[in-house]
Amino acid sequence: MANKWFTTAALAVGLVAIPAVASAETQVRIFGGVSENQNSDVTYYYGSYQGEVSIDSGFVVGAAYGGVYGNWVLEGELSFRESDLEEFTWTYGPDELDGDISATAVMANAWYNFPLSGNFGVYVGGGAGLAQAEISEENVIGDDDSMEFIWQVGGGVNFRTASGYAFGVGYRHVEIGDVGTTGVELNSDEVIVEVSRRF
Repeated sequence: MANKWFTTAALAVGLVAIPAVASAETQVRIFGGVSENQNSDVTYYYGSYQGEVSIDSGFVVGAAYGGVYGNWVLEGELSFRESDLEEFTWTYGPDELDGDISATAVMANAWYNFPLSGNFGVYVGGGAGLAQAEISEENVIGDDDSMEFIWQVGGGVNFRTASGYAFGVGYRHVEIGDVGTTGVELNSDEVIVEVSRRF
């Protein structure tokens, strides 16, 4: 576990440092929001039990730092997302689940900005990286964790002030692979509010 967290921390430092090199401006961004999670089809005990794990809505928070290159922003992002597990539905009916699923992720992102009239603008883009994903559940699934590939695509709209601040809302579609041997995936659609500043 310690080695996994060391790897995640090292990647975070690298992703934060690289984008800002040789850029005309740097940008710092913080964000938070809600996530609507997709259910996961799972198979346990070598195919003996097949069913679906439903995941409740959750939250996401994070921060990013990077460089501005014309209309492009290249950044390193650190984020945390968590949701409660609801139930495991299978042949003999639903079993209530008692636990949660979470992921701490580092990603390299690229966003392209389209300026609009006034100080408004829209952006689109995406990114990829690694996530330390964990699941903790007492009734059916148990506890497990693993380092998984994570990717996201999305966009948003923002309003930029003369002082360099920008306030906006955004959408992300995020996918993370199976957590350990549980077969549960954390795939979500997220709506966020964000604040950024350029220097």
